[in-house]
Amino acid sequence: MKSKFGGPAVAMTVELLARAGVELIAGIGYCGGLRNEIKSGELVIPYASIRDESTSSRFVPDSFPAVADLDLWSYAMKAESPAIRHSGVVWTTDAILLETSKDVQYWSHRGAVGVDMESATLFVLSRLHSVRSFCVLVASDNPLKRERTVLAALKIGRDRAISLVLQVLGQGLDCRHTAITR
Repeated sequence: MKSKFGGPAVAMTVELLARAGVELIAGIGYCGGLRNEIKSGELVIPYASIRDESTSSRFVPDSFPAVADLDLWSYAMKAESPAIRHSGVVWTTDAILLETSKDVQYWSHRGAVGVDMESATLFVLSRLHSVRSFCVLVASDNPLKRERTVLAALKIGRDRAISLVLQVLGQGLDCRHTAITR
C-alpha cells in the first residue's frame, strides 16, 4: 500500500494495519545520507531510529526505543542484492527540509547514517501493536556533503529497495498477513 509521508500518516497506517491483523510491515522510503560515502540511490537499512519527531511521543515516553525487528533487519543485511547497503541508526525528524547544517553535523557526528521522517514512528507503533517491522530507505541526497538528488539513481534505488524487501519476505517468515508500505 502507499502511505502519505511523515509520522502522523505512518502512525495511522500502522494502527489500521494492526487492527486488520497484519503481523509484519515492511517500509520502503527515502532518507538523506549522513555519511560521506552514501550516494543518491544507495540503500540505508536502519536497525533503530533517533526519535526527534513528535508523533511517537503521543503514544509512549521519549525514553521508549525505536528499534526495527532485528531478525528482519538481519535478513535484509544478508540478502543477495546488487545494491550498495548502509546500516545503522537514522535520525527521524518531522521538519520537512528544515534540517540545518548544525543539526546534520550534530547527528552525523553522533553516528546517524541518515535522516528520514517515518522510521521512528514505524518502529515504535509496530512494537506497541506486536507487529514485526523493518524498513529499507533509498538515499535521496546527502545533506552532509550538500549533494543533491540524482533522479536516475533514485529510481534504480527504489526498484532495488522493493526487490530487497521481497527477498526478505521470501525467507519463509511465519506471518499470515504482511504489508509493504511506500
